Amino acid sequence: MENENMVAQQNEPKKKSKAPLIILLVVLFLVAVAGSSFGGYLFGKNDSNKEVETPEAGAKEVSKSELSGILYRIDVLSQYLYKDFPITDIKNIDNQHLLSMKKGSYSGIEVENYIKSIVGSNVTVKNEDIICTLDNQPLYTYDNGWYHRYEQHPGHGGSTRNVEVFFKSATLDGNILVIKTNVLYGEVRELGGPGDTFYDSGKDNAKKVFSVMYEDLDKEYEKIKDTLPVTTYTFKRSDYDGFNLESVTIE
Repeated sequence: MENENMVAQQNEPKKKSKAPLIILLVVLFLVAVAGSSFGGYLFGKNDSNKEVETPEAGAKEVSKSELSGILYRIDVLSQYLYKDFPITDIKNIDNQHLLSMKKGSYSGIEVENYIKSIVGSNVTVKNEDIICTLDNQPLYTYDNGWYHRYEQHPGHGGSTRNVEVFFKSATLDGNILVIKTNVLYGEVRELGGPGDTFYDSGKDNAKKVFSVMYEDLDKEYEKIKDTLPVTTYTFKRSDYDGFNLESVTIE
């Protein structure tokens, strides 16, 4: 028992001697963390590793929610305005295509607001009858500030075109946001067919890239993505109404 007490007494100073060392290590760690955070602040980084805006650049970051909304707008633009691509002057967009984005019976103001939410405030909206592209008959008539479904329009099959947009990159330089994509234009397969047939353009001289079942689309796209034309959407930030579409180009 005496030997055990002696061993305990011999070890006790050793235990106590470790306490200042542990405290010192903790202090050094906290100093290092604080120094790192302060250094990150000085060199343009914050705790989330996100670049801090510099007063000289004057650029505002694009939030995830903003980018998500813009990608939705790009999808709508690609679905309905592909016949107008490339677009260098937004004011020259085919008004009929813009109006056909909105389906149903609505006020002219509501339709105009919807169009501007997709394209931006710099687009010119002309209120007029909406004409069906298949038979040149009215789909909707415009009268006294309202669009009304034209009940006499005969029923017929719609377009079987399927437009798929693949995001490549987004670059913000000042107030200019440039988003690069690949766009594939597909025709829905007939029952029992080999799959949807996709093209690299919505034009008459479009090049066929493959026929594929929809579930295999992403895999087939990965094989040829570097050979496809790049469709670039350029937006400009406005101080009061978000990003406005400036142009759509194809390289």
